[in-house]
Amino acid sequence: MSIPDGGGTEVLKNLYKDGLNNAWWSGTDVTVPASHIWTILSITMSNISSDTADIGLRIVPSAGGSLDIIPNTGDTPLTRYGVFVWNDKLVLSAGDEIRFYTNKTMDIFISYIDQDWSA
Repeated sequence: MSIPDGGGTEVLKNLYKDGLNNAWWSGTDVTVPASHIWTILSITMSNISSDTADIGLRIVPSAGGSLDIIPNTGDTPLTRYGVFVWNDKLVLSAGDEIRFYTNKTMDIFISYIDQDWSA
């Protein structure tokens, strides 16, 4: 996507996933739409399981490949009923995807700025 030169909007938004269980959260709801830029402000992962959970956070750029921000190798355990907050900013462009993993049951909440240049 080229740098926009027309009008657009910039809105604070959020995404959440209740009860992600032993799976990856991926797909269209966590993929940046065409002509958009997302600035991720914070990610909160809450382990709602009574057991320690493994967590993972991955960026899949539209150009291909992937970047494991938090590898899901078991090296980043989240204690039972624990909360993990990611406050570093991430900028994602059209077609980029952010993915989350847990091997237990997790709630995830994402706060972000959505810059929409599609108009």
